[in-house]
Amino acid sequence: MKIGDLNAGGLNGLSTGSVASSQGLGAYARGGRGGYGSGPDQVQLSGASRVASSAIAAHTARLAQLKTLVASGGYNPPAEAISKAILVEALSRGS
Repeated sequence: MKIGDLNAGGLNGLSTGSVASSQGLGAYARGGRGGYGSGPDQVQLSGASRVASSAIAAHTARLAQLKTLVASGGYNPPAEAISKAILVEALSRGS
């Protein structure tokens, strides 16, 4: 998609000169949150997001461990486990 002319003069009835400065923002004040307090922003994560974050960290650590084993030639999974995984994957794709 190519947009050639970005003439915002008539966009939704606004002109480019309608917002010239940050004056007149009222409650936002200079720091951007004058009407809402000047404390730092805070985020509280739910229990589910903490569990997900922990699982992602564990997964990342396991991948790093496997990468090291493969690079050093020390990764030797059992042939039976590989064949079962191949069959399960093939059967799941066939349905």
